[in-house]
Amino acid sequence: MDIREMINVIWIVMAAGVIFVLPSTIYTAMFFGIFYRHKPLYLDRDDLTGTHYLPYQKELGEIIREAKGLECRAVSIRSRDKLVLAGRYYDRGADTTVVLVHGYQSDSFNNFSSLLKYFLSQGRNVLMIDQRAHGQSGGRFTTTGCKEQYDVMDWVAWLDQHTDCSSIFLYGISMGATTIGLASDKIKSPKVKGLIMEAGFTSFYEELNACVGRVFMRQAALNYIVLCAKHLLHADIKKSTVQALGATAIPVLFLHGESDSEVDLMHTRMNFDACASEKSLLIVEGAGHTLCHFIGQERVENAIGEFIATHQSQKRMNG
Repeated sequence: MDIREMINVIWIVMAAGVIFVLPSTIYTAMFFGIFYRHKPLYLDRDDLTGTHYLPYQKELGEIIREAKGLECRAVSIRSRDKLVLAGRYYDRGADTTVVLVHGYQSDSFNNFSSLLKYFLSQGRNVLMIDQRAHGQSGGRFTTTGCKEQYDVMDWVAWLDQHTDCSSIFLYGISMGATTIGLASDKIKSPKVKGLIMEAGFTSFYEELNACVGRVFMRQAALNYIVLCAKHLLHADIKKSTVQALGATAIPVLFLHGESDSEVDLMHTRMNFDACASEKSLLIVEGAGHTLCHFIGQERVENAIGEFIATHQSQKRMNG
């Protein structure tokens, strides 16, 4: 082999390295950026410029600060994979407890402060949890609902063991809604009388597919992320709430903001159509992502109040 042939071989090897190594490096960085623990945007103290929360910054800040001042008890459980998961229990001595499950890269006070005040004013107990890799809970990686669904079921078991409540409602927003949707066909406790799912995506894969836009070698990037999630996190992010809701017996109230630009309304419509149990749907005009109660307070409270009143005393068969 002469020097010219050797140079050609070197160029080919270098080009192959760029073609295969560079994209995988970029995709690995994307994977960590998507799933690794992040500090959330705090709606009560961070700059909300460029977000759909900006017009409501002052009022949201006041509501969140008020919620953070309410008396509660810090509680915790250990997940099935040995993480310590944190929560706050607001005990009103009631027969009904509402479990609040927040969204992706957010926290409970961001998503639920106004609803927390509402539920407590109605005399309900509230368990407000930090999902794994969020807030005070352990874990370096979120699994976007895949393992979180079992965490929620363990929180239900904690309520069963440590409180006297006779009916439990799960309320999830965004990824929190997906979490309880994925769990909907597996929850065995007859105390769980209803699910409230606001702005949930059918699967994280479908939500990611809509968000990645024109990423270089888009389908290759998605396939790489799915593979990493499966083998590194043991999570199937293609798992869909559609299948789970199609096999659930638990009544579901679906909520979605008409102006949601982060999770398309299509996801809630698909979940609603697939749901095999008693169900109802409220679309809140003018509400952006996670703002259904903030924008449509009266309609949302009426829908939630009617939903709980209808189902809290009903008996549900195990399984």
